[in-house]
Amino acid sequence: MSGSIKSGQRYKITNEENGLVLGISGANHRSILGWDFHGADNQQWITERQDDGQYY
Repeated sequence: MSGSIKSGQRYKITNEENGLVLGISGANHRSILGWDFHGADNQQWITERQDDGQYY
């Protein structure tokens, strides 16, 4: 990921090889799949900075 990560920001995570973005499956809300980007909430990921400086 280029640039700075900011806690609380929304990001899309894109596979550079095929252009698909990560999204949570609407069917069971447990599977993470690659999709064409459509901008729905299930394709947006919010980062949270941890006390050790890592982001989740």
